[in-house]
This record gives sequence, structure tokens and C-alpha cells, in this order.
Amino acid sequence: MERSPSEVLELLEDGKWHSFEDLSLKMDISKEQVSIILEFLEKFGFIVVDNENKQVKLREDIRDFLLEIQHQ
Repeated sequence: MERSPSEVLELLEDGKWHSFEDLSLKMDISKEQVSIILEFLEKFGFIVVDNENKQVKLREDIRDFLLEIQHQ
């Protein structure tokens, strides 16, 4: 099943760190597919990646922007 980067962004809206494995389970996709999406989001500055601990979170300024546009 193919998932979009926007689905990852929704999961990350809480601003907390999420493990790659947790995202894989919640989205019902492989860790490899999660990695592809995360690479895209990191490349364009949407997320912060902690490769050592295999965790990711939404950048705070991006989170604020997404929350703001949702309430308009």
C-alpha cells in the first residue's frame, strides 16, 4: 500500500519524536517505504531526523504553520 508524505505529517503534528518503526506500524507500510518518505520530507526541510535513535519529528516552525492553516 502506498502512502503519502502528508499522512506522515499528520502523524507528526503532535510535535513529539516518533520512531521509524512506530510510523511503519501506524501507516501499515514497510520501514523502507517510511524511509523514502522521511528522506523526501527531510530534503525539503519539513522534519528533524535523529538517525542514531531512528526517530523523527516535525520541525516546530512547520508544525506551527500547518496548525495555523488548519484553523483558517
